[in-house]
Amino acid sequence: MELKTETSGWIRNSITFKLIAIGLLVLILLIPTSMIQNLITERSKSHTEVKKEITDKWGANQIIGGPVLTLPYKKISGIAGNQSEEIAYAHFLPEKLKIQGNIKPEVRSRGIYKVILYNSDLVLSGLFLKPDINFLNVPEENILWDEAFVTIGIPDLRGIKRLINIEWNDESYIGKPGVINRDIFESGIHSKIPINPDSGAYNFSLKLDINGSENIGFLPFGKETQVNIESPWKSPSFSGAFLPEKREITNDGFKAEWNILSLNRNYPQSCTGGEKKLFWNLHLDWNYFYLLIIIKNLPDQLNML
Repeated sequence: MELKTETSGWIRNSITFKLIAIGLLVLILLIPTSMIQNLITERSKSHTEVKKEITDKWGANQIIGGPVLTLPYKKISGIAGNQSEEIAYAHFLPEKLKIQGNIKPEVRSRGIYKVILYNSDLVLSGLFLKPDINFLNVPEENILWDEAFVTIGIPDLRGIKRLINIEWNDESYIGKPGVINRDIFESGIHSKIPINPDSGAYNFSLKLDINGSENIGFLPFGKETQVNIESPWKSPSFSGAFLPEKREITNDGFKAEWNILSLNRNYPQSCTGGEKKLFWNLHLDWNYFYLLIIIKNLPDQLNML
């Protein structure tokens, strides 16, 4: 009896026993925590897979860039008697660029997972001045005026829902898939357009009916860029290099306006691809240059539990 009393007292007073008991209790409590974490990880992976499956068929994140006017020209290199000729490209950004549009979001569900998609109706319009070719340091006869083209950067062409007609000085030209030159964009549409060396300016406009998912962004390529976007989405987030100058968020959706000057960005209005001065930094860090509208739903964690 006395031995049992001593043992019971040792258990009550032993620090070692208490530490062992606490350790066992912590281990027991870690089991459901680990199970929950594994469940979150598993569902996060499933959510990512569902999101990819849906957006692969609808359209991924879209960053719209352009239009950019490109002039091919003959570039002569070498010394007399040992010269070579190649085709180079000079790129010109618009003097004025205006982007107006409406973003119509929708939520698609697959099981317990939700994915945010959108359709956007956009109008891009503006003005190009006559390309200043003096910086090329080549004879004017080397400029291939009749080979000029414009390019609009669109990351995921699967999102395009209608043919794109480019209005150029009151004439209409059909946009064709792909890019002729990858100095600027890896993906997009292009169209050859007429450039008259005697003309001083060129007006343009085009409509984009395009699908995407979760966010949409625009590159402010104009010397003066104005962007006006509205949407019935009630919980947008604005990111990228430029926040809206004006914004209004109500129960009916949001309206946002940006006004961006070429002075606000660190690249010029014209350059040649070979000089690597215009868009190479863009390829390294797009986030530094575009304005971005994020169309988000509830936090991802809520979709995982």
